[in-house]
Amino acid sequence: MPQKSTTDTYAWYALGLLTIVSLLNYLDRRVLRLGWTASLLAIPFWIMLLFSNNVPLLLIANFILLGLSLIWIAPAMADVHEMTGPHLRGLGIGVFICLVHIAAYAIGSPLIGKLNDLLGAASNPGVMRYSFLVSPISCILAAFFLRRGSRVLSDT
Repeated sequence: MPQKSTTDTYAWYALGLLTIVSLLNYLDRRVLRLGWTASLLAIPFWIMLLFSNNVPLLLIANFILLGLSLIWIAPAMADVHEMTGPHLRGLGIGVFICLVHIAAYAIGSPLIGKLNDLLGAASNPGVMRYSFLVSPISCILAAFFLRRGSRVLSDT
């Protein structure tokens, strides 16, 4: 059986992502629904990534999580463009990206580090998996707030 090249693998991955994005976009054109749906879809793949020891399964979960995590960026950028207007688009995107990263590093990293300290990950690195359960919990919170936001916007 011939080996697949890396290019073939990435091409199939890109085709799969485009299909998922197109399907979700077809089902509902609202950006917030796409966001909360992607957040909910990411939860089982986070669990798979954290608790599986099967390398192919880990790679599949990682690629799907990457796609689901990046799916909200383009619609969010479009919203920033709409809010800032044509003359401040670059500044708006720069501020947006900075705020997203500052919030992630200000909340996520210290929280996971504190949980690692409390669980004793220094002496037993296997418990670090439980600290990273912050990620699927974050997906649940994101889905809740994005769903609530989409309902509020659809009511107005």
